[in-house]
Amino acid sequence: MKKVTLISTSLVVALTACAQWNTDKSPIQVTSTLGAFQPKAALTADGKMFISWRTAKTVEGEALCYSFPHLQLLDKEGNALFGKSGLDVSNHKSPSWNSDYSLVITSDNCAVLSNADSRTEDSEILDRYDTFTPVWYKIGQNKDFLWGFDGVALNDRKDSPFTKTFVIGDDIWIQDQSNSQNVTDYFNRITSGGALAFAESQEVFGQMVQSIDDNFIMVKSGSKGPEAQRYNRDCQPVWSEPVMFASANSASRNLYPYSILSDGKGGAYIAWVRGMGDFGHMVCTQHIDALGTPTFGLDAMDVYATEDFDHDYQSLAVDIKNNRALVIWIFKADGGTYNLQAQLFSEDGDRLFGETGMPIATKNDEAGYAFKNHGVLSVDDGEWLICYSDVKGWAKSELYIERLNKDGNSVWKQQIGDAGTFNDVSFIKGDDCSFIVYETKDEEGNKILKAARIYDDGAFVKTNTTSLPYSIDFRTSGMPTDWVALDKSTFSSNYGKLVYGEALVKINGSKTNTKCIFTGSNIDNTAWNDYYISPEFKLDANKAYKIKTQTVCDGGSYDVTLKYGTSTADDATFTKFANCTMQKNNFDTSKSDEVTLKVPESGVYRIAFHVTSTAGGPQDNVYLMSFSIKEDATSGIDNSVEALSEIASITVHSIDGKLIQTVKGSKFCSASLVSGIYIITMKDTQGKTKSIKITK
Repeated sequence: MKKVTLISTSLVVALTACAQWNTDKSPIQVTSTLGAFQPKAALTADGKMFISWRTAKTVEGEALCYSFPHLQLLDKEGNALFGKSGLDVSNHKSPSWNSDYSLVITSDNCAVLSNADSRTEDSEILDRYDTFTPVWYKIGQNKDFLWGFDGVALNDRKDSPFTKTFVIGDDIWIQDQSNSQNVTDYFNRITSGGALAFAESQEVFGQMVQSIDDNFIMVKSGSKGPEAQRYNRDCQPVWSEPVMFASANSASRNLYPYSILSDGKGGAYIAWVRGMGDFGHMVCTQHIDALGTPTFGLDAMDVYATEDFDHDYQSLAVDIKNNRALVIWIFKADGGTYNLQAQLFSEDGDRLFGETGMPIATKNDEAGYAFKNHGVLSVDDGEWLICYSDVKGWAKSELYIERLNKDGNSVWKQQIGDAGTFNDVSFIKGDDCSFIVYETKDEEGNKILKAARIYDDGAFVKTNTTSLPYSIDFRTSGMPTDWVALDKSTFSSNYGKLVYGEALVKINGSKTNTKCIFTGSNIDNTAWNDYYISPEFKLDANKAYKIKTQTVCDGGSYDVTLKYGTSTADDATFTKFANCTMQKNNFDTSKSDEVTLKVPESGVYRIAFHVTSTAGGPQDNVYLMSFSIKEDATSGIDNSVEALSEIASITVHSIDGKLIQTVKGSKFCSASLVSGIYIITMKDTQGKTKSIKITK
């Protein structure tokens, strides 16, 4: 499949629209396009976010409109990399009613967007189902159309309005659902180059989730109840026969009725809504292990022990570490009371939040305005994040994200935006934060897309940075878990990046095996362009910081510089501030290189070693031994004798920042101080401060 790159014909430059993530509850606007609807969002492994949406064009004189897909890429800081209006994916017309599309991220951090449109451009009346041709586009982070501008289209299928895409490891699986009862649904795998893996569609269909390696579990409604089967990448069944894991199929009207997530061990948790009585509903849950055993028993477990009330609109999250699954749902009790409820299940099907679950929110509304359940996510330490809206009236809701502890109790709750409309909400988990993307309306009633980021501690601005002073000795620290290696060489690979391991280095005159960070072998024979990136530090633009490093080389092939930046994936965020003076051929442990850093703006930064070489595949090496950073206690001190007004207090610190004494008023005597260097800070009655350095 031909790779196509979209280039502006008027300006061949890189344009980045500046949005940046919210710093309070007010969300950012994702695109300047008005009329955007049906957003979908997905995170890449390098911390960026793809967001897709549709826009519509009405047909004059007819109750019909066409829709067109679009795509945006946000960097880790929320900047729009595809311009303020995003990328137009296709100009093929698609009837916007009664159809669905999908967005997923591949293992190489590209977006795959599916759609159903008409490939007959001379047709002006697209109000029939036979105009739906399924198509898949793969788009890279540089706007590359990796499967061509027309994508991978199933041109022999004309009545398939519903498309779906699944990523299982490195594999991309595609589905489309036909509107015709006499036409079977379609299932196939697309290769990385955009070719169909099977000449004929595979006769399996349903919702799928990764099992072990490239295997997957497929879930669907069967003739006697919901069924599951595990398949390999050749679409051959692994279990001897499908597993019927409950007695009642889904009674939901959703296009994809089963919530299904991996248990991290090759099995899956599943939640869905079954029918109850003539008109009622009940949310139920099951777990199937990698061998095909339903661990909750032959029938599923209801989230509520009795068949009272009407239960619906489930969402599911899985805590892989602790083998737990949380189900959030909504039910209506007597007297117009509505509940947003949670139930926690063990791997064996025990109801850990009691027989009827844990209430998250309750309200009484005779008009029938209840809650909307937008999703639940697992936090690494066994806690949970839920997203829901409290409907207050017609076109008026309040959107919330709330954290629950292991017992189901609220830890914090934050509102996102002001009251309004919140449609097609995507709630997705990042490393230490979560993101929410949704469709809403502006003051003029235009549909627009908005998004917000909130950290796991409930803050909109990151507060859990690494405290100063900070130091690490790579020889004794073990594998650093909070440092990140970034390979920006051409071509990058796992065989030519900075690694942690044991190397033979001359230390204090003797060859010694030592743990450290080093360049190692580069079998790709490419020039080095690699970063080793620190955890985050909160730095003040009004202060200076002392950084000490110990680096060693046993040749002359490399340069090592220090840079400050904000990302672990985007080297464009980094700025050089110093060269590293490397020790050559021998590591004297008593020596280190010290430099000073001042950042241009206060904020959260990372420090990186940047290792480069002019030639490919050098045979010598660079060894990173240690790093430390601390605030320079003398920064901002000018020793001038500028007068203050009436002095209210004086504080005395040692040069390393330790508080020695505090004096009220202006009477201070240095007689009690031992020999050394001190920072004297005076504060007057107007709140003005002055610091001086003295030596005794």
